[in-house]
Amino acid sequence: CGCDEPQEERCNGVDDDCDGQVDEVDSLCIIYAGAVNGPVENLRVGEELMIVGDLNGDGVEEAVASGFNQGQGVVVAVDGFAQENRWHHVDAGPLGKSLAVINADDPDEVAIFAGAPRGVRGAIHQFNGEGDEVEVFEGNDEFKLGEALASHPDLPGLVIGYSAFDQSRGSFLVSVGDDSPFVSGLAPGQKLGE
Repeated sequence: CGCDEPQEERCNGVDDDCDGQVDEVDSLCIIYAGAVNGPVENLRVGEELMIVGDLNGDGVEEAVASGFNQGQGVVVAVDGFAQENRWHHVDAGPLGKSLAVINADDPDEVAIFAGAPRGVRGAIHQFNGEGDEVEVFEGNDEFKLGEALASHPDLPGLVIGYSAFDQSRGSFLVSVGDDSPFVSGLAPGQKLGE
């Protein structure tokens, strides 16, 4: 559209009415922007998805996706502009069953977490923006890690859920240091944290 030819705004990725905004329509606007294939065949990338901020400074936010199948899991960062895989990490499945990010607005400090609720204890893998595995946190016999993760920009840590805790009462832990709050369900079968 040339600004001398304004038209009614449509959901198409174009500034049709020449007002400097794109797709400001009254309904949900979903545009197909392309597809990125997973880096490993049969690992079903797309099971979990999240936006993790602009990791490479190109002005477009990147996404992290995960997938798992046949005892393996993969976490992959996808470049938002080039629409190609930036990095990926493959490990015992189900790596990436849950995803969370802290410090998404700072590429040098971003921390990407991928849950892997395997075995009795489970684990949470921490990656930096370049895809380096920084640390692996293991659960214990009482609280299995990796089933559910959440984060919030105003919270300095993670919220970690485990629905089978204490006869399936379930629980969640707000991980912010040694005095982290812990909340448990009130009755068996509630599955708090699922």
